[in-house]
Formats: sequence, structure tokens, C-alpha cells
Amino acid sequence: MSLINSDAATQKGFSIASYLSSLLSAIGGALTLNDIAVLLGIVLALFTWAVNWLYQFRRDRRDAERHSLETKLLNAQLEKLDGS
Repeated sequence: MSLINSDAATQKGFSIASYLSSLLSAIGGALTLNDIAVLLGIVLALFTWAVNWLYQFRRDRRDAERHSLETKLLNAQLEKLDGS
């Protein structure tokens, strides 16, 4: 019985692969090399923007944490000087 299930799964995989390759062939036939280059450039530009935004966000968060800690340290030093 597991052999039947295995054959069905294999058949389904081949069917999906067939439809996917047909779709990719149709898309590839409709686009010129220049179209593909433009789309790839847009995708890479968006990816670069997202990575830069993420790193800038993390840097801003670290700077805010550092500022908060430095403020607490300076306040503690001032309180120590006032108490002396």
C-alpha cells in the first residue's frame, strides 16, 4: 500500500514540475534579455535597499541604547559629585 502512495506522490511531483517548467518557458519566451536585465536590476536594488534599511535601523537602535546608558552614567557621576 505504501508503494501506491509513493507512486501517487511521485506522479504529483512530476505534474507540478511539468507545469512549472511550462510557465517558466512561457515567461522566458515573452521577455527579452533587456527585460530580464531590468527586472533583475529592480529586484537587486530593492534587496539592497532592504538590507541597508535593516542595518540602519539596528545602528539607530544601538545608538539610542548607548545614549541612554551614557546619560545614566553621567547622572550617576553628577549625583556622586553632589554628594561629596
